[in-house]
Amino acid sequence: ASLFAASTLRAWAVFTAIAFFPPFLISRGFDLFSANLMITLMLFAGVAGQISGGIIADAYGKKEFTIVSLLCSVPFLFLFLGSTGIVSYLALIVFGFFLWSSFAVTVAMSHEILPSRVGRASGLMLGVAIGAGGIGVAINGMIADVFSITTALYTIPVLIAGAAVLMLIVRYPWNILDRARH
Repeated sequence: ASLFAASTLRAWAVFTAIAFFPPFLISRGFDLFSANLMITLMLFAGVAGQISGGIIADAYGKKEFTIVSLLCSVPFLFLFLGSTGIVSYLALIVFGFFLWSSFAVTVAMSHEILPSRVGRASGLMLGVAIGAGGIGVAINGMIADVFSITTALYTIPVLIAGAAVLMLIVRYPWNILDRARH
């Protein structure tokens, strides 16, 4: 349940970024095409993150990697929101790399947690958790309507932190502890 909840919060953070970064960039003077191009680059970085994340997680531990990658995304989000120019653009790309890097890893974890129910685990992780995360974006829409898009974006670190905390309690072995015993 905690892996599912963590994945839901991460999906909520991801879809909030996808939904609200373009209008945020437009408010900074980007045209629609350029704003969406930046989001595309962020998404490509996320794909690279998933590929490299799987390799790193296999070497150092899936649970450890997921927590670290989630937490590493937060400073780059703040850097993106608080800077302009090339620093902001690079921060956006690195944010995407880290935030997306644990998607495939958590699906693999769900398969290991429910080895005789891989279809159910996949459905929960790829269907329900992602769908519920998408529904969460409506809450951010209300926040943006009442306050601002920037305020809605500043909820993303809260979602990511919540996902990281939930990952701490996932019933899954710590690779780092296993290595320390040997």
